[in-house]
Amino acid sequence: MDLIRASALQGFPELVDELGGDSSAALRRLRLNPALIADSEAFLPFPSVVRAIETAAAELACPDFGLRLSERQGVEILGPVALIARHAATVGEALRGFARYLAVYSPALRIDFDELDARTVRFRFTILASSPVRRAQTNELALGVALRVLRMLIGDQFRPVAVSLPHTAISTAARYIEFFGCRLKANQDFCGFDFHASELARHLADDAQLAVLVQHYLDAAPTDPAGRLLTQVRHLVTRSLPTGGTGIETIAAHLGLHPRTLQRRLGGHRTTFEQLVDEVRRERAERYLLESDLPLGHIAALLGYSEQSCLSRSCRRWFGESPRAVRTRGQDRSAVV
Repeated sequence: MDLIRASALQGFPELVDELGGDSSAALRRLRLNPALIADSEAFLPFPSVVRAIETAAAELACPDFGLRLSERQGVEILGPVALIARHAATVGEALRGFARYLAVYSPALRIDFDELDARTVRFRFTILASSPVRRAQTNELALGVALRVLRMLIGDQFRPVAVSLPHTAISTAARYIEFFGCRLKANQDFCGFDFHASELARHLADDAQLAVLVQHYLDAAPTDPAGRLLTQVRHLVTRSLPTGGTGIETIAAHLGLHPRTLQRRLGGHRTTFEQLVDEVRRERAERYLLESDLPLGHIAALLGYSEQSCLSRSCRRWFGESPRAVRTRGQDRSAVV
């Protein structure tokens, strides 16, 4: 099943209700739990999310629904992928990282950056999954969020050279110009926009908002005073796993410690950083395999593995059997209960 993080609907309930709709009823009609939208680790069926956005726009007679929803979202909806921006030196480095790890947010989506010539780069957004309904609002939501992310990385002055839509314009020309700040081309063979290639080499803007969002994502968990260091390290490792940012240097820096100091303190708890990372991976793997129907390749990515074969080897070391066998065993136990 094609999935997407529940954060893709961040702001959806508030926007629908403000426009006079009933967001809870709208979500439940599609068998979506409204409570999951606030869960940064939850996933929803991608087709249902698309249908929720497109149906709400139609029922509320709001042609710019996708654009309005994008104004309530930003890099934070990407979850662990947002951490890339914290460590990237340039805009190009951040964007390439987003493209590489977007599957952690949703394997149903892809973004590409193509150099058209020495002066122009093209950003393309592609929905890989099939959809039961038209996706115009979803496309415009994605472009709106991409624009907000670029403005966060570069600065509010960023403007695309041109915006391309793979569908007929659904809002007025004035609305598109107001939102994107450039000319629009509808009925194109791709969804995306062009911008100046020089922006890729630009050093990231010193954006306090981005720092706060990333910090909030990393710190959004209760701490245990009795074992605070272990709790903090395990939490940071869990949050950082999908993008591979689990090196001891990265975690130690977040805690304001030297890597050797962190390792020494963990030794006082009779463990090592490497052991903690392995324990977190094992716990997360077991949870994903027993409590979700996420594809094995997606689980491997969420655990920070570059290949599914790494997950298979780890499962045999942890559980003495393959990932599929662990999942089957869990299903058999549920059937007995």
